[in-house]
Amino acid sequence: SMGHAPTMGKLAVAYDPDSDRICYIYRDSSNNLKATLWSTNGNGFTQEGSTIDAGNTPNNNFSICHLSSRRFAVVYYRNTSPSRTMIRILSVNTAGDTLTANSEFNLDGNNSDNAQYHHPIPIETTTNRIVVLSKASNSDCAFTDNKLGIIVTDVNPSNQHLTFRRAEQLGSDTPDSYWGIDYDSTNGVSAVIWDTGDSKQKMMAFKVAAGDGAAVTEGSVTSLQIGGADGRNAIKYHANSGSWITAWRNYTSANSLKTNAHTINSSTLAITSGTEQNYTANDRPNFGLSICISAEHHIYYVYIDQSKKVYGLSGTVSGTTITLNTSNVSEQLTNYTTDVQRLGAVYMGHNSRLAYWGKADGEENDTNFYGTAETSSLAGNFSSQHKNFLGFAEDAISDGATGTIKLEGNV
Repeated sequence: SMGHAPTMGKLAVAYDPDSDRICYIYRDSSNNLKATLWSTNGNGFTQEGSTIDAGNTPNNNFSICHLSSRRFAVVYYRNTSPSRTMIRILSVNTAGDTLTANSEFNLDGNNSDNAQYHHPIPIETTTNRIVVLSKASNSDCAFTDNKLGIIVTDVNPSNQHLTFRRAEQLGSDTPDSYWGIDYDSTNGVSAVIWDTGDSKQKMMAFKVAAGDGAAVTEGSVTSLQIGGADGRNAIKYHANSGSWITAWRNYTSANSLKTNAHTINSSTLAITSGTEQNYTANDRPNFGLSICISAEHHIYYVYIDQSKKVYGLSGTVSGTTITLNTSNVSEQLTNYTTDVQRLGAVYMGHNSRLAYWGKADGEENDTNFYGTAETSSLAGNFSSQHKNFLGFAEDAISDGATGTIKLEGNV
């Protein structure tokens, strides 16, 4: 589960498996959107190349996702005349040490309006097709003001130019402050989660047709929690199980992290939900929440609690049943004790680690901090009785060569 980690302000981070690079974007004290490229160095990171200007933004309306072929897509609100929401492609060179910003384009294809889309979150669905989830912030937007919707745009891979295809409002709710999106490439289904001003968390599935028309088919809205459920949320498709994982802040006296698993009918787009799990040990996810899926198919919830400490909680899923690893309680991922405000986390398949990026202190001059966390399961109790290994190979057998595995008793 690579992709993006929208944080709804201050920073965003994405991991690209093709280049094995992380791109981190943030707003500086001059309201410029900066982008930096990072490689892994042991358990830490090394910046590759220089910091570049990715755009100009007066607020926290920006986000990023990785694309195929060593690229990232950045969406942001530009504070220059005419002010409007823009999208551009960032490319990584073959050596993986240079990040280049390509031309910027109007997100909704209108060259004359002042459309502002609140907290835009891009994802790549099919190759070179980007779907951006956002809330319309004024009447110049391509769907109704204060409503949730998507913008569909296509990338020309030869020059990284973008072509607007469709804008579509999703449902009739007025979302409050937080939403998320992910994509199931096997069935061509996208799903979104959002909160409402009356303390509800909701979910919907939709499909975008191929071709220039990009017609949108919506499923019915499903309520995840009614009452005490405003604020942070996240959604992630779990490809191994075919399930969708949702998580959100339970803002009641319990002050907890809630999570559930769902299946989506690829024809009717109907959502079937399991029994929600309520994790109360380390307060609620108040300032950040990400879901990552490891190569071993484990679920990792990374969040900042009310005390502004960063925690990671793991779990597994089968169908619509989530099992949280509460016996191995949620781990504090960083000893950074300053006022943590935002955090994004992504999974890196090449080293089976979570990468997290955060901001602390105040406003544009926030302190950046980052780190990694191990996700691999510990192996133990190897035996033929437990059928968890075949045997041993000779050390002299080189990688890729044919050799003999010695079975039990033949040592």
